[in-house]
Amino acid sequence: MSPSLWNKHDTILFIVAHPDDESMFFFPTLQNLIRTNDAKNVHILCLSNGNYDNLGGVRSKEMLSACQIIGLETCNVQVLDDDRIQDGPHVVWDDGVVSGVIGEYLVQRVCGKGCSGCVRIITFDEYGVSGHPNHCDTSRGVGRFLYDVRIGNVDLRLKKLEVRSYRLRSVPVW
Repeated sequence: MSPSLWNKHDTILFIVAHPDDESMFFFPTLQNLIRTNDAKNVHILCLSNGNYDNLGGVRSKEMLSACQIIGLETCNVQVLDDDRIQDGPHVVWDDGVVSGVIGEYLVQRVCGKGCSGCVRIITFDEYGVSGHPNHCDTSRGVGRFLYDVRIGNVDLRLKKLEVRSYRLRSVPVW
């Protein structure tokens, strides 16, 4: 992703499913955007704490440490532990719930600074890179959020934002 595509003042929101997704799939883009943009405008919303193996607390701390190392402000990182969107290969996340969580994050973390400008969401494509169902559900939830924004089914403050999305394209390795 070329830094010239971004306005330095845009809010950039990475939406991932689990702690470690930011490092495994988005690290080069994160690092580039933090280096070339104002780091205080780069955010990560992690939809679950990755507690499938009862390591959610550890994984959340590791994610915050990784984000600090690359220069991301930890106040711009939120790892959720929401009963409605728990980690697991057999757990289906409702796209309406994911859309609502994204809207809540933007109202709390972005609109508090003045709800205007452009928000660029970066997430998985519909194949979820590795095919993990939670990654696919993340993509579907972002799609639902974009739809909700378009039809006005969001908090009134969010209607002032220009929201664009970018998806990490899944490519087979065989």
